Amino acid sequence: MIQQLNHSKTFAVINQNNIFEKKYNMKKVTLFLFFIYHLSFSQVNFTGGQTLIDKTTFSNNVSALASADLNNNGFKEIIVGSYYDNKIVFYKNINGNIQHYQREVLEFDADRSHYSEFDIICKDLNKDGFTDIIVTNSNTDIVYWYKNLGSYNFSSKIIIDDTIDKPSAILAEDIDKDGDIDLIVGSNNDDNVSLFTNDGNNNFTSKRVLFNTSYGVTKIKLADLDNNGFLDIISGNESGGISWVKNIDGINFGEKLYLAGGSGEGFDFDFFDIDNDGFLDVFLISNYDDNITYQLNENGNSFSYEKQIIGNTIEDFLNFKIVDLNKDGFKDIVATTKYRNDKLGWFQQNEDGTFTNFKEISSSVKNVKYLLIEDLENDGDLEIITASYKYNDAKNQKIATFKYNSTENSYKETIIDFYIGAANVVKIVDLDNDGKNDIVSGFQSIVWNKNQGDNIFSSHILISEDITGFITDLQFTDFNSDGFIDIIASAVNAIEIYENKNGVHFEFIKNIDIDKSVEHIELSDVNGDNLMDIVLSHSVGTNPISVLFNDQNFNFLPIKSAYTATNGNYKAYSFKCGDMDADGDNDIVVGERDNRSLIWLENDGTGNFEKHIIANSIACDDIDLGDVDNNSTLDIVASGDNDYGNSDFNFFKNNVSNETGLTFEQIKIDVQSLQSVVLADINNDNYLDIIGTSCEAYSPFDERIFYYLNNGNLFENAVNIESLGEQQSLDKNAALGDLNNDGKLDIVSSYYFTNSIKYFLNDTTLSTENFISKKEIFKIFPNPSNHFISWDTTLKLSLIEIYNPLGKRVYKNANKLKDSKLKIDFLSKGLYFIKAIDKTNNEYSTKLIIK
Repeated sequence: MIQQLNHSKTFAVINQNNIFEKKYNMKKVTLFLFFIYHLSFSQVNFTGGQTLIDKTTFSNNVSALASADLNNNGFKEIIVGSYYDNKIVFYKNINGNIQHYQREVLEFDADRSHYSEFDIICKDLNKDGFTDIIVTNSNTDIVYWYKNLGSYNFSSKIIIDDTIDKPSAILAEDIDKDGDIDLIVGSNNDDNVSLFTNDGNNNFTSKRVLFNTSYGVTKIKLADLDNNGFLDIISGNESGGISWVKNIDGINFGEKLYLAGGSGEGFDFDFFDIDNDGFLDVFLISNYDDNITYQLNENGNSFSYEKQIIGNTIEDFLNFKIVDLNKDGFKDIVATTKYRNDKLGWFQQNEDGTFTNFKEISSSVKNVKYLLIEDLENDGDLEIITASYKYNDAKNQKIATFKYNSTENSYKETIIDFYIGAANVVKIVDLDNDGKNDIVSGFQSIVWNKNQGDNIFSSHILISEDITGFITDLQFTDFNSDGFIDIIASAVNAIEIYENKNGVHFEFIKNIDIDKSVEHIELSDVNGDNLMDIVLSHSVGTNPISVLFNDQNFNFLPIKSAYTATNGNYKAYSFKCGDMDADGDNDIVVGERDNRSLIWLENDGTGNFEKHIIANSIACDDIDLGDVDNNSTLDIVASGDNDYGNSDFNFFKNNVSNETGLTFEQIKIDVQSLQSVVLADINNDNYLDIIGTSCEAYSPFDERIFYYLNNGNLFENAVNIESLGEQQSLDKNAALGDLNNDGKLDIVSSYYFTNSIKYFLNDTTLSTENFISKKEIFKIFPNPSNHFISWDTTLKLSLIEIYNPLGKRVYKNANKLKDSKLKIDFLSKGLYFIKAIDKTNNEYSTKLIIK
């Protein structure tokens, strides 16, 4: 039941022995209006949830990898087919950036009772100037294509044939030189290679079996081996044998010929004229003999029996490509290995036609069956694209690009598709200083979706060094005052710190080992040195809250316990930092969920804390702080997280004064179980509202995001933003920020078990009737700033408070202002609002931008 604020019980802060009272020298003031031009609201509304990340974001066991310029902009896209999730996606290449947009799903079958072994080829099948996508799917026994309609739009699936038993390989080329594209398809179960002749209208009615292979076809190549001007057809099969038929005149074909054997499982062969005699020679990989060899083409009639070995012996070769990797005019061999010796490397060709020994590029790949080499950035340098997969090994389920860095004389790996795991936490922050808030999430790794504007986000950019961890929380601040926000992550038994390098990439700075598991982290200056310290909670142990004091330059002093728990050993405590007693020091408020106690850790100004009990026998699994009643003191909201029933959801009104000390009024807002609770002004009326998430595992099941509006007198009834019924993500949280620069707070939420992140845009209707605040404007300089701000020396200010865009106070001067200058380098980059009062009680307000 919703209760009004004036119908509640008042009580003093209680410690373990007696009533705790403290006298304060302070003046009670009315919170200033943040916005000089106020927008009054007429209706609160959020758009439907838009999926940013889900299971379709990750390609589970790549079974096909292709590249093509799909929109004729001169840059090649990457097209991916994946086995376990029956999915085909592509990554748009925008001026060389393959991650500028999110992946586009071309095909997805969520039925997990079957899997799809795709082969994908890209060709302008209908000669309309756009590259189409042609596919075989061995699970459905069909050959089909997607017509490219331009601007990254494609037709629905167009069936070419459904009579082949497990089509496994496909190529598209003008075999008969009649001006249209024909198809050649290999079968895994029929053990043959078929030709589909194009009748000129993209009808493929004339299926013709060219030859049988005795074993399942695994790969097809086209090459003019006899130099008669027509492309011959070569296939590799599961036994490692390679067969071919000569294309006599585009219509007639010769008998099947044996070309070579011992090429692994038939994947591993290619052609190149190594002896410069005008005939293409065959190159083979053997994972049995652990080498790469070639056999010379004998005038287009046969191939030499003798094999020439390239470079040194390397265990378990798997795949290779022939390409001039170092741009010296000689074709090299890029190869991958598997099993015990997983590597990516290359054999460089010398001027005399010999090859160097294997040069390792990376050992961070695994079982790379699919390999591409393309100039994705159109800068003349080739990127190597690999698809790694190892069962039950998240670290090695990824697609990555490798690009040569001449300065470091090494290849840099960029992971573009990887296993993300469960969604633990999500935040909104501008990482690249472009004025648009991005979304940063914690899964098994830290991922960044860059806000491109116009409701467009990049694909998930990997920030973490390791993609097999478990990120429990994320916070952000500019540790080194370079103007870019750095990242602090808790990862179970460690704190990870990443330095933001000019908003482009992140460098892993250090890992701080923590003995007990880390649950949550907050950044707060708790010892008064204007440096952001790390406050953290532990999920086990007798010291539930600890502090890492900032020693500058990404260095921290040894971990220090904030207080000792009364009892119990399970401590997944929620906490928030803020100046509760208005003495200028940041305190800590803790919700002890196992003790069902809300406590206040009073800061003495140097980072030492004294424990006081605010309330007992209450649900306090998650808490937040904010000035709910606009009296310039921080209040508390505390919720319970009960999967099997509801609990009271409370608001604790802070009535600190010099007469009564620190006291709270407990107001029951609702009977509601909450996974997370956030205070923020979602309707721009200058009152902090409540945004909550729930995931109820009891009947009636209902996973929800909702809000309670604060009208200045009470919290109104809960209003649903999203209701998913029985989806049951198990755990979820929400964060707020302006994602589309319209001055309204949007919501982003995580969904644990469904591996998902969604965002909801604030579509609240605002009136155009503005009014001028009665507060006087005062000018600060420099603005923007990142170190100091100053103001007119004639203003004799006695009070300065700084608030963030959520309406939460982040600074209040503890002592008298001795001059007209204030150090503000402890603030993270972004927009803030300043309230000031002079010695004669005149009030001032302005905006501050931290750059």
